Amino acid sequence: MAGYLAGEVDEWIYIDIADQHPDSMRFIKDCEKAIGKKITVLRSTEYRNVEDCVRAFGGFKNPANGFAPCTNWLKKRIRKEWESRHTDCEITYVWGFDLKETERAERTIEANPQSQHEFPLIDRGLSKEEVHGLFERTFDFARPKMYELGYANNNCVGCVKGGMGYWNHIRKDFPEVFESRAKLEREVGHSMKKKKNGTGPKRAQTRGNTAPVPPWGYAPSGRCQRRKSRGCRPDTLRPRRTAPPGGWCAVPG
Repeated sequence: MAGYLAGEVDEWIYIDIADQHPDSMRFIKDCEKAIGKKITVLRSTEYRNVEDCVRAFGGFKNPANGFAPCTNWLKKRIRKEWESRHTDCEITYVWGFDLKETERAERTIEANPQSQHEFPLIDRGLSKEEVHGLFERTFDFARPKMYELGYANNNCVGCVKGGMGYWNHIRKDFPEVFESRAKLEREVGHSMKKKKNGTGPKRAQTRGNTAPVPPWGYAPSGRCQRRKSRGCRPDTLRPRRTAPPGGWCAVPG
């Protein structure tokens, strides 16, 4: 909805991850028909899915910046790579943050000073619930399946940043994913969940085997929780065209 409300968007981009619900691609195709434009699909060429990233980095979160390795390498790096291929244009990102995510919007601006940013949902004072209602009144196709199943976000199935309620839901709806993530915890020797006092990730219980310390070491007290919401991505990407010395730049879209 953010891109739709923003008006004229030059290029729409979707960052695909193997762990996302298969229905997400159905939704992308429906969106293409609705907006009358092709949506560029980008994927990592280095890591296939979340578990690849976790195994490569030896844990579920980097305490130095609060990012999950999958957020960094499957989303942020892919966007940065796209950005590096469009240096002849001033880029404006259109973000789908709602009214309750104003602090997240501020952090996004601070972390990405090289680009301009628009927040159509915040500008209109729209909550997530209002956005869903607006979508249903505007379009005649279904939301992504994860919303219909009762999840708050259309994240990867088995998001490593999910809470206890989320994982109980996953255990019922996607037992194979739940079991796979549990095995991964034992494999790397770390848990996705924090200790009860919130002082960082727990060591997972292993059978006579202790996994090596991740490359970044262990999390200092409270650091992971304090910066956990830094992992975000735009709903749409909007290159703003400016006139370089050789004339107007041409960005596919």
